[in-house]
Amino acid sequence: MLRGCWDNFELLLSTEEMGESRDEGRKLKVLMGTCGWSDHTLLKCGRFYPASVRSAEDRLRHYSTHFPCVEVDTSTYAIPSKVSVRRWLQAVPSGFIFHFKAFGLFCSKSCPITAIPGEIRTKLSFAGSDDYVKLSSLSTDIQDEIWSSFNSTLEPVFTAGSLGVVLFQFHLSFKPSLENRTHVLWCRRQLDPRFEMAVEFRNRDWFVGEQFQATCEWLKANNMALVAADELAHETFQKDREQTGLPYGQSREVLPVAWAVTKPSFHYIRVHRREGCKRMLSDSELQTWVARLQSKLPETLQGPVYFMWGTDWEDQPILNAQNLKQFLPESMIFNWKAAQLQNPAKGSLLSMFKSPQTAMQTASDSVLYKQPATPTDDVSPIALLEMNKNTDFGCSNANLGDAQKRILEQPAEMHGFTKKDAVFPPPKKAKPSPNKKKGNAGSPTITSFFKYAR
Repeated sequence: MLRGCWDNFELLLSTEEMGESRDEGRKLKVLMGTCGWSDHTLLKCGRFYPASVRSAEDRLRHYSTHFPCVEVDTSTYAIPSKVSVRRWLQAVPSGFIFHFKAFGLFCSKSCPITAIPGEIRTKLSFAGSDDYVKLSSLSTDIQDEIWSSFNSTLEPVFTAGSLGVVLFQFHLSFKPSLENRTHVLWCRRQLDPRFEMAVEFRNRDWFVGEQFQATCEWLKANNMALVAADELAHETFQKDREQTGLPYGQSREVLPVAWAVTKPSFHYIRVHRREGCKRMLSDSELQTWVARLQSKLPETLQGPVYFMWGTDWEDQPILNAQNLKQFLPESMIFNWKAAQLQNPAKGSLLSMFKSPQTAMQTASDSVLYKQPATPTDDVSPIALLEMNKNTDFGCSNANLGDAQKRILEQPAEMHGFTKKDAVFPPPKKAKPSPNKKKGNAGSPTITSFFKYAR
């Protein structure tokens, strides 16, 4: 019933005048990343980060050799310290992009008192039994101070040219109403006007019937982007804290994606899978995304398409990103590794080995297999059939998706550049140090840059 609400809507494009994009080479290119880089299951599985990588900065340094952007999700729970943000900036190469989720107080209209910045919290007077603070209970001055703290934290990221999008995610209870639209506009006014703002509405009423077009026109008129969210029905309509999996007797259903480009400077996509440990997308789901990206991105889009994976279970966000790359034409994917070779971080190992030959050698990420891309929406019925099959959320290897099985069955050489592929002379063999564990190379290294860590 919901699907018919989306079928007949064309792309909505803002007519506002845009200056030159940050990087013309990213126009209409897909930049993939993950929603966070330190999920505990990702760290525990040990298939992406080398064992020697332990600090948040070192993990980010390793992550940024594989992906051109990341979404900072911890900023939902507390405004990051400026010291942490400076360390993050120092850990990544030039051109890397940080997206930030907006502080939860702004979106949920409440938050734990302990989440309020310490210097501001000392100005509040609450009873000891109060664990949460409502936005409406704060004075205008205190609200302004919290916004100032958030904006000033993002300022150095913006100044460094590394700030992408500030994402405002509004929860299921946030329905379309005059009060809520007024609140969103208040957020846009309070957020630094130089920062890009994207809005994700988890309540589907924003997208039903004529309301969908009204939502898009309103966002377009107020300089905000609509997030295209890919999510499962049973996970969307269950509270995040009460996820109980697919109800007995029901089929797994992917909800229609509210697709509209309301800002020409970028488009933002988030793929959610919130429950269970089987979060790999099927080939048909990936092909459906390829069809959207190939047929529904206007040439007037002046910036990149940020494709962010929130399938947080072990290394499944990384594998999902890798799988989608196999279906997308290389011309649509932003070549992050080549960009790093052209403009490596000052003082990095890559800066010492930069050469045209090296750039050509790594002109594209290594691939596991090639599939012809499907350029139209003809795959959608097939994809829907597969999407609606029952899904077992068991955690054994036997329940891994087909795409993940193919990856795990591939020879190690297919997961990255091997020594014979490199343009550098092979290093002399040396006896291993008794103080270092075998195979635990630090990050970043030349070898870790060219090899996909599993």
